[in-house]
Amino acid sequence: MVDIVGAVHAYSFENDEVENDNEAEVIGYFFDNLQEYGEIMGMDVNDNSDRMKLGLTFNGYLKRVEELGYLVFGERQKQPMPSERGKYLGNGMWP
Repeated sequence: MVDIVGAVHAYSFENDEVENDNEAEVIGYFFDNLQEYGEIMGMDVNDNSDRMKLGLTFNGYLKRVEELGYLVFGERQKQPMPSERGKYLGNGMWP
């Protein structure tokens, strides 16, 4: 999970409908932290020791989500991103 989260530039999270406030809090916290750590990792985490500690942190979050009966899947995709003006140039390249 550390490798997936650390190499992305944008995030898209999807989840099944939550049933109560506790599930909303745990799953929302999990998503927030994946995104936050992903952004930090791109800048600051180059040390193997730090990556291992982050992996332990993510495992703790995963356990909390799994205890609620949810499964977590992740993937990386290459997708074009809009320019600052939100336009696609049409030549296969984004400005």
